[in-house]
This record gives sequence, C-alpha cells and structure tokens, in this order.
Amino acid sequence: MSGVRVPPPASSRCCQYAVPVSSGRLDRHEVEQAISHGHDAREVNDGRAQWLVRGTTADGTPFEAIYDHPHGGNADTVRIVSVWRTL
Repeated sequence: MSGVRVPPPASSRCCQYAVPVSSGRLDRHEVEQAISHGHDAREVNDGRAQWLVRGTTADGTPFEAIYDHPHGGNADTVRIVSVWRTL
C-alpha cells in the first residue's frame, strides 16, 4: 500500500490503497479528488468499506469508490478499498 497526499483543496488527507487504482484506466488523482470533494455527499456503504462516493474522470467516465475514513485511528487518513467504472 502506498500513502499519497490528496491535492488541494483537501485538508491534506493521506490515502492508502488496498487495490491498485491504475488498473482499469482510472487515474488515482481523479479518485482522490472525487473522495476529497465528495466526502460531504458520501453514502454509507453496506460492504467491505465504510463509505461510497461517485466521481467522473476527465474523459467523462463515471466511477464509484469505497473507502474507510478515518483509517487506523487517524482522522487525516483515508483507506481506499475498491474503485470501479460504472457504465
């Protein structure tokens, strides 16, 4: 798992990936932006992670991500569990 800083305007959250985001042509920065900007509109997830958020890539591809926040007792850490394209 790698830790990365979420780009502004997020409050410097660290993201840890449980799955590789580069598979399926999804850009990790777009996923992080969707989580950062969509966190207030997130939905409770019933499965392997606490939250669900929806986003769209620069080329218009919709995707969903599930993640845990806070993670490991750290309010500044997000653990991204899975990301997939929705068509």
